[in-house]
Amino acid sequence: MIVSLVEDDMITFYEIHEMFDTLNMFDSKHEKDVSQKLTNIGDGLESLMYEIRDMGNQISNSIDELSYVTEQSNQQLQIN
Repeated sequence: MIVSLVEDDMITFYEIHEMFDTLNMFDSKHEKDVSQKLTNIGDGLESLMYEIRDMGNQISNSIDELSYVTEQSNQQLQIN
């Protein structure tokens, strides 16, 4: 890369630069830190989505049970 720059071979220089850039060789520490934090947030959101789904299932099951109990109570009231 340095040889290409010294010899003013900008095409080769930019080809090499693009390869290194694809490998994130030029990312600053700040960029890497932000990327890691965003990954952590994404993982946390995924976990939160699973918790919300589980809670929704529990609420749905509780409503089903409550409906069954209410139906049984109504049947007993009609019998009496």
